[in-house]
Amino acid sequence: MHCAAGTGKHAKMPTFYFSIHQADGSISDDLIGSDFGSAQQARDQATQALSEMAMDIRPERGVTRIEIRVRDATGREIARRSAQFDAEDFEVE
Repeated sequence: MHCAAGTGKHAKMPTFYFSIHQADGSISDDLIGSDFGSAQQARDQATQALSEMAMDIRPERGVTRIEIRVRDATGREIARRSAQFDAEDFEVE
């Protein structure tokens, strides 16, 4: 929580929800949410989280895609961040 400017009262920071969408169609929905000072901070967090998740992806073959969607407390989508990895093998003579 932070103080509302000049009031000395605590104002609740906005809550944002992150869902992770995998190439296989699976979705991990955030049901708890995270508080950020602004929508831009939530967007920045999605970018950072995607970067960290991408480091762990090791596609064997084909296409692997991961996407993070950010929603505000009303359920409105405010951002999407995605990464796609292509892995192709070729015959060696």
